[in-house]
Amino acid sequence: MIKTILMPVLGDETDKPVYGTAAAAARVLGAHLEVLFVSIKPSELLGISESGDFATGPILPDVLGKMERAEEARTVEAHHFFKRFCERERIALHDVPPGPHAISAEWREEQGDPIAHVIGRMRYNDLLIARSGGEGPGKVATLNEVALARGGRPILVVPSRPPAGIDGTVAIAWKETPEAARAVSAAMPFLAGADRIVVLNINEGGRASVKSVDDVARQLRWHRFDVEAHCLAPEAGRVAQTLLDAAHKLRAGLLVMGAYSHSRIREMILGGLTRHVLRGGVDLPVLLSH
Repeated sequence: MIKTILMPVLGDETDKPVYGTAAAAARVLGAHLEVLFVSIKPSELLGISESGDFATGPILPDVLGKMERAEEARTVEAHHFFKRFCERERIALHDVPPGPHAISAEWREEQGDPIAHVIGRMRYNDLLIARSGGEGPGKVATLNEVALARGGRPILVVPSRPPAGIDGTVAIAWKETPEAARAVSAAMPFLAGADRIVVLNINEGGRASVKSVDDVARQLRWHRFDVEAHCLAPEAGRVAQTLLDAAHKLRAGLLVMGAYSHSRIREMILGGLTRHVLRGGVDLPVLLSH
């Protein structure tokens, strides 16, 4: 079950698709949103040591003051955005369970290293809402990669635009790996609310691939899901795009996949579907599990 969702926010316009995806997920799951904002001390941003070695110049106090005010303004704006979101979506504010199917939210504010705080809170939540992108505040791609490796929970990567919903068609990118199996298990609450479930497989192994995708579809039918299984013809150098094109043709609202089905080193050298997703290469929500 997924009943608590961790949602880090930055306090700027990039939060909009994060909130939109989180709201869509919470409605499907009847879940609680823990909205996490982490402010950073200006001295840490500038790399100033606690001894103040760097603070002797006459300009530095003015720079620190401006940065502190900017960080305070970012904090205030982030909190206001959170409150407006809850009012608009009619989400109640709770820090204890309000009911078995109720959607609720709470605000958590921390200071320090954003990656450390996100990884720490992941262990007390069932799912992480993760923004995609290679650059930006908080080193987004680095955070996502660390979250997959060390967070111990699945992550839901948001597209650049909020989805209309994620309870229509769910596509599963299947490959016979432990990561893909864990992703399917993590996706069970989403599958239970789906109108259509399609298992997609790149046929790299002939009859073995066909049997593998049929086997996972059969396993899911024991959960009383109506499941389709499709094997796709492989295209050299276009595995990621072939899967994404198939998901688009299905008008999938969610793609489920295992993360780093190759070794991490091989993924870094060749570039894989995981890195494609983490760096903003998709326009639909993607559930990843490692």
